[in-house]
Amino acid sequence: MVYKDKGKNYGAVFSVDRNFSGLVVYRRKVLEDPVLSVYYVRGKPVYVDSFLIKEMWWEGLLSKEEVDNNLFGDVFGYAAKKYGKRYVDHLLRKSEDLMNRTVQIIEDFGWEVEPEPYPSSSEEVGSMFHLGVYREEESPEDIRINLNALGFPIFYVRGYEEDENALIFFSTVESMKRPVRWVMERAEDLEGSVMFVLPLFILGHLNLNKGRAWIVTKDIRKGVLALKYTSPLKGTPGDLLKEVEKARCCRYVVWNVGDGKIALYDKGRINLMTADEVIVAVEDYLQSYNRVLTKAYTEIPSHTPPRMRKMLIHQIAERNPHIEDFVNEVSSRFGIRFDHE
Repeated sequence: MVYKDKGKNYGAVFSVDRNFSGLVVYRRKVLEDPVLSVYYVRGKPVYVDSFLIKEMWWEGLLSKEEVDNNLFGDVFGYAAKKYGKRYVDHLLRKSEDLMNRTVQIIEDFGWEVEPEPYPSSSEEVGSMFHLGVYREEESPEDIRINLNALGFPIFYVRGYEEDENALIFFSTVESMKRPVRWVMERAEDLEGSVMFVLPLFILGHLNLNKGRAWIVTKDIRKGVLALKYTSPLKGTPGDLLKEVEKARCCRYVVWNVGDGKIALYDKGRINLMTADEVIVAVEDYLQSYNRVLTKAYTEIPSHTPPRMRKMLIHQIAERNPHIEDFVNEVSSRFGIRFDHE
């Protein structure tokens, strides 16, 4: 929203970051009284309260009789259940209108106000006002900003295959194209965020506030952090995990289960671990596999062209997420033996 500026920088005072969710109480400096209270979800006002405006949020949607009948219950819940998206659209429109009118009065009187922010999660504020039916389309640029903030510059958003970020993503996973394609086809519709640990990198499916994206990284620390700050995986993807084990596409599957615990799927078992324990396990695996790859590059007969040697090694790694299996196939195929410990 854009506010007129009458010399007191009201635009800055009443603007919040587009990712902010929570309550902001605006107090007059002289009297220190709360002249305006606003609940935000991702930078949008969803509920406004001020003694300067007597109009109620439900006017134009609910009748006074409906409000009276639910006065000691949950009026917001009643409106959401009965009117669905119409309720959400009304609440957003009414909140923006009430806020603009309140700010106009504050500007007209020339009051100086100070904001007191009380951050919260978008889910928490959304549940207060039953905004579960509220979904907003997020552009690839919005997703790019969110992913860069989480530390993931390499990503792909379905439907934008020709995007520069998508081209970089697919060129990055080229060496493990077959398992990556297999995972993406079967996990595309997962509700929540999850990480798949392959021999060369981590493939992640992130469920953001308003969009989904695939990322690739070698930093499990960033991966675990992303799992904690994006939508947790709903339920246990039992059928997918069985397919993962059968297809031998990746070493671990990692997701957030809440209460400070991270689930790590390994060899048919789901282990509940702390974030630090998951980080240690995945880092040890990726570092160990990298040492084995380096060893394999040097041990394969030198008459093999370097590019062909690398391609062969990656093809073997592609079908052997377990280090022992990789070593056994390399040893058998090229007639060499090397210690991978």
